[in-house]
Amino acid sequence: MEKASLNNREAIEFLVNEFYAEVRKDPLLGPVFHEVIGDNWDAHLEKMYRFWETILLNVKSYNGSPFKVHRSLPIDNKHFQRWVDLFIKKVNQHFRGTHADEAVSRAKTLGLTFSYKKDYLDKNQTN
Repeated sequence: MEKASLNNREAIEFLVNEFYAEVRKDPLLGPVFHEVIGDNWDAHLEKMYRFWETILLNVKSYNGSPFKVHRSLPIDNKHFQRWVDLFIKKVNQHFRGTHADEAVSRAKTLGLTFSYKKDYLDKNQTN
């Protein structure tokens, strides 16, 4: 099967759907997402389409502060790393080209940034 370019909204939707189908089955990430999202997957997926469309296609469809949502979750470095690993797996499985490379790079950066920032804030919060 030839890999596609990750250069339009349809491709982003495919990637996001494939990725989150895997996340939902994952023994580490699945329970966290189930607890937080519950039955609101349609809204979450739509937000993720807009997030990745903004990042990869420079279409200003997402507005938000993604770290703020993750700050209070019961997650740590292993969760972020697993998220990155699954995301890269799906990108590499289905896509090629500069947008795919950018998606991998951005996922790695997001995972590291969120992990370090959450770890720092968790260790240095004042009660």
